[in-house]
This record gives sequence, C-alpha cells and structure tokens, in this order.
Amino acid sequence: MSEAVSFTPDEVGARAVMTTMERLGAGDDRFAPAETLKRLAADSGRFTEVPAGG
Repeated sequence: MSEAVSFTPDEVGARAVMTTMERLGAGDDRFAPAETLKRLAADSGRFTEVPAGG
C-alpha cells in the first residue's frame, strides 16, 4: 500500500475514522467499520503499518 494513500487517515487517526464509519454504518451496513479498522482504533495503530490485504 502506498504511504500517500494512507497519509490523511493516519493524520486524523484510526479512532476518528472509526467513529465516522460507525456513524455512517448506523444508516447503511456497507459503511460499518471493518475488523482491521476496529483493531487499529483499539491499538492506536497506523494505517501505514497494515500489510497489504488488511
């Protein structure tokens, strides 16, 4: 995965991204947060550290 693709989510933080996805997912299950995002948010992880393929 290119670091450029993940730069903005890493700046915002996984918790903030997950909060937005949870809000969107409340109205549409297609936007519910993925397990990888939940792990990143719980561990304060960075998107650039996720191996390609999640």
